[in-house]
Amino acid sequence: MTTAHQRRKKKLIEPGLQFRLAFFIFLAACVSTLAQTLTLRHELAQAGATLGRDAGLLAQRVPDVLFQSATITLLLLLPVSLTMGILRMFRIVGPVYRFRVHLGQIARGEKVGPCAIRASDDLHYLKERLNRFTRALRSDEDAPSTTVREEEQPEARLQLRLAGTFLLVAPLTVLVNLIVATNVLGRLAPELPFDGFALKTQIPEIALASFINAFLISAPLTIVIGILATRGVLQRLREVRTFLDGFHRGEDVELSNVSHRKPLHGLVEVVNEVATLVQERKLHNASAPKGAESRPSTTRCRA
Repeated sequence: MTTAHQRRKKKLIEPGLQFRLAFFIFLAACVSTLAQTLTLRHELAQAGATLGRDAGLLAQRVPDVLFQSATITLLLLLPVSLTMGILRMFRIVGPVYRFRVHLGQIARGEKVGPCAIRASDDLHYLKERLNRFTRALRSDEDAPSTTVREEEQPEARLQLRLAGTFLLVAPLTVLVNLIVATNVLGRLAPELPFDGFALKTQIPEIALASFINAFLISAPLTIVIGILATRGVLQRLREVRTFLDGFHRGEDVELSNVSHRKPLHGLVEVVNEVATLVQERKLHNASAPKGAESRPSTTRCRA
């Protein structure tokens, strides 16, 4: 069996979901770069109006400055976006992978204890519900009942944390782009024969104004991108949580898994399988003579 240390080293568990988040993080970086480019263009146009004979030359060079800074910024942030997407989503897909393996072991009739995930992982609220859900089929059936913390809309808090990751992209992108653009402008200033020194003295002011305006524009846009990027996964997690809560209360609930293209299809599939086994165990215990309830078997229960 894979050890906890080995699982920790395996970062690419759900490539589709992790690369999807990385793509949206890079998209947020592109939006932030565009905002920075537009604000920097505006600031340079205002600076050019204060120059004398070099205003025309500066206006000719501005497109090159903006193109160079934007290109270099995106090339630098591409691997950063990929890393952020893989590692941030790992705190979700890592527990999901552990849930799937654990439930699969129970479905095969193996003797297992409660599921455990790392303290730094997300989805502890779902782990508690899954342990309560599988208690009747585990080898520690006589252990004390699992404590489940009742939280209202835990997925909403998770979405806020994920949105915070996207919000971090905005100042990071704007700052990188600003550093690159400032460097390019610094090399451009000596090329202006008359007003190069005047432009050089204005660079800090241009940089500060551009940073503030670009951040104010890009920050809400990156948050919206983050919400859209994670909506499908969080909706699926909400469906699983709602199903487990309803199942525990004895309600007639169903966890739909009609599309293989939906996020977390594998988890939903094995949850449904274990739900069938739990129902069979309850029916068997209800029909058995009092005091003769069966213990969990090491062989697989079949529907």
